[in-house]
Amino acid sequence: FGRILDSFDGFNGISQSVKLRENQVVVLFAVMDNLRSALKTVGRSLEIDSSDRYLLETRRLVARCMKFTCDVVKSFGGDLTPSHIKKVQQLLQTIGAKRVNKNVFIFWKQHRIPVLEKRISELEAEVAAAAKHDKKSKKKSKESSESKKGKGKKNKKAPETPEERLEAAKEELEDIDEYYS
Repeated sequence: FGRILDSFDGFNGISQSVKLRENQVVVLFAVMDNLRSALKTVGRSLEIDSSDRYLLETRRLVARCMKFTCDVVKSFGGDLTPSHIKKVQQLLQTIGAKRVNKNVFIFWKQHRIPVLEKRISELEAEVAAAAKHDKKSKKKSKESSESKKGKGKKNKKAPETPEERLEAAKEELEDIDEYYS
């Protein structure tokens, strides 16, 4: 028994109107949040009206939601953050798709690990370059600091350093299994 489902592959409409991949993810997850709230409403309505026609429409909605979430994970794979995968899991739990939830998480994990490893290696190179640059700038700053005392401004919030980003990426890689719910 085979079933033909609507395909969301590529998300052509979104990719034509929204060029940046990160912004496409934001749009798709806004849709996913709306789907989850709609499914909760449908679930409450099912308790009131359980006619055959309403059940059929509900099944179609659930099947499309499942296909949508699977296609989002398939299309964006390792680019999805742990907060994104948590939203995917919440939607799949809302429709009661426990096995699909597990398989989607495994798929995401397999694609996320190489992305994190690549990011860690890039950040390590960036940290090494920054350390090398700091050694050179310390020599110059010692010479010029005597003449510039009292003129520096204090920043309220320093930008995230490469070291902090590296530690965050390493922690995410170590704790990747904790994101399964």
